[in-house]
Amino acid sequence: MKDFISLDFDSSMAPGDVMALAEHALPDFAWRSGDSDMQGPYVSGMNASDVQIKIWLGEQPFQMSVSFRALHAAADAREKIKEELMERINKVLAPQLGQQRPRAA
Repeated sequence: MKDFISLDFDSSMAPGDVMALAEHALPDFAWRSGDSDMQGPYVSGMNASDVQIKIWLGEQPFQMSVSFRALHAAADAREKIKEELMERINKVLAPQLGQQRPRAA
């Protein structure tokens, strides 16, 4: 699995609603929100293993990125951690964000 994964969503959720959803869906992440001059509002989170998630809300579709680049784990454990987290994201967080758009290969 790649170390950087992007997902796109058609959604009309407000930033505060996305923040509440993220905190509920992935409570093991420390979440914060902000506003970028270039990309608008976002919600971002990081867990104890330094996996980072950013959800950019300024344009349609919303873009969520999951970065495993700084993941602190032995090589044999990295893939399992990635697979388990992406499964949680796809089952718990993604369906509530909105309609996921397929990405071009």
